[in-house]
Amino acid sequence: MELLVIWIICGVVTAIIAASKGRSGAGWLLVGLFLGIFGIILIACLPALVKEAAPRSPPQYAAIQEPRLEKNCPDCGETVLHVAKVCKHCGYRFDHTQVIKA
Repeated sequence: MELLVIWIICGVVTAIIAASKGRSGAGWLLVGLFLGIFGIILIACLPALVKEAAPRSPPQYAAIQEPRLEKNCPDCGETVLHVAKVCKHCGYRFDHTQVIKA
């Protein structure tokens, strides 16, 4: 009788640990009932499942940002990227000697 109570307690403890790690409590209850103390050890060794709310940018790219080099269009005065050959606002064609500002 005591052995049956110990197996049930192992199943409940396994289910509680599994639920706290984001896993199925009912499924791990059965695993804990069948495996006993080994079920507790198994779920304790598994990592927690983390659900992200929104996808994030990779950390290696988040810290690396080059300065944005821009130049002013002499025709309309708007700011465009330094690599632009044609102004996106008025169609002015730049030559290779335009001044770049940081």
